[in-house]
Amino acid sequence: VRRDIMIAKTTGNNKKPTKHYREKKLGLIDRLSIALLKKQDTLVKDTEHSPVSNIRRFFGYLIDFMLANIFCVIPLVIIQASLTGSTNTTQILAGIPLHWAYIITFFVFLFYTFYYVYIPLKIWPGQTPAKRLLNYKIVMMDNSKATAKALFMRNVIGMTFLELAAFTTTYVVQLIVLTAKIDYPASFGYITYFMTFLSFIITLTNYDRRMLHDYLGKTKVYMLQKEEVSDYHAL
Repeated sequence: VRRDIMIAKTTGNNKKPTKHYREKKLGLIDRLSIALLKKQDTLVKDTEHSPVSNIRRFFGYLIDFMLANIFCVIPLVIIQASLTGSTNTTQILAGIPLHWAYIITFFVFLFYTFYYVYIPLKIWPGQTPAKRLLNYKIVMMDNSKATAKALFMRNVIGMTFLELAAFTTTYVVQLIVLTAKIDYPASFGYITYFMTFLSFIITLTNYDRRMLHDYLGKTKVYMLQKEEVSDYHAL
């Protein structure tokens, strides 16, 4: 009987379960990096057009930022001057009636949309003033003409709300602060720098130097060839 009990103890339910060791799970950054690399392997490289360098894109962004800022603050200057009776205006919405803050922001976005959507759609296809100056253009992923939807998603939604890299972003934040009656978030500046830096890092992971707003608009940019430049100026 004792022998039977000993056998039951060694072969019964008291046997310790075998441990199964799993491989260590990858972190979020590692998984995103692998996913991006795998996706790039499936994309066909555009060998007919040269990608735009990051330096050229930076100067293009900087020139457009300054020109668009000057153009889009026109309604702000007019409205603030009529309210205060002074030509000394700022881009700070605090201190003016809330409904006027909404009206100013609406017109700023309207002018911004004209600059970043209408001009590259109707006037210089695929080009803002800075892109025309630096000889590169926006196209769809199949090299077809950039659509109105793509330009709007790329330049307005992407740069304002995704990358937080447009001056219109500050108007949105100011409206939220004024409407909710909260303090201006001190960390907002660091968040914008991080999102802009992240978008720059993403350009290093793909052949076409696409940024976050390019992925949102399903677009890319490429350098114009000499014959394309001459044809474009003929328009």
